[in-house]
Amino acid sequence: LTDSVELRTIVHKDYGKQFIKKGRVSPDAFMQLVLQLAAYRCFGKQIATYEATQTRQFVHGRTETARTVSMDSKAFVEA
Repeated sequence: LTDSVELRTIVHKDYGKQFIKKGRVSPDAFMQLVLQLAAYRCFGKQIATYEATQTRQFVHGRTETARTVSMDSKAFVEA
């Protein structure tokens, strides 16, 4: 399996979390859209993505799944 996986990393220093927050955007939401855009460009369609979400502040809280695909994210990746 590992022979079929390719990983490349880029160190990006032009801007960071504070720049994203100045635009009134959550850095986490920003990264979710980055991942959706990358997937769209790789596969030519929007694919299901999700994010683990902590709910431990609630009674019997645990990790839940938040689906990040929406009509708005679809419009973004297709723009």
